[in-house]
Amino acid sequence: MNKDFNFKVNKTDEEWKEQLSPDQYIVLRHAGTERPFTGEYNMHFENGIYTCAGCGEELFDSSSKFNSHCGWPSFDQEIENGKILEVRDESHGMIRTEILCGSCGGHLGCF
Repeated sequence: MNKDFNFKVNKTDEEWKEQLSPDQYIVLRHAGTERPFTGEYNMHFENGIYTCAGCGEELFDSSSKFNSHCGWPSFDQEIENGKILEVRDESHGMIRTEILCGSCGGHLGCF
């Protein structure tokens, strides 16, 4: 987890493990991923607000969700400026942008 930011929600690793499912913990707290095309929200397009599974912060409106054919939920705009953070990620031998929840720092994905 990136320690360079001051997030509103600060919990110990043990607190996160108690709150989150094992899969949520690996994704949100250790930048893991679920297998493409398997997630509950990949092809979910009902109207509404998408929130962070870690802290409940409202992040995206359904109107910004689109089918990117990549196997993971995709959004092209946060619900309000500052709800997410974009961080340069140079891991895995490539340069990407990691998306974090602006409130708790939970990993939301990369592009």
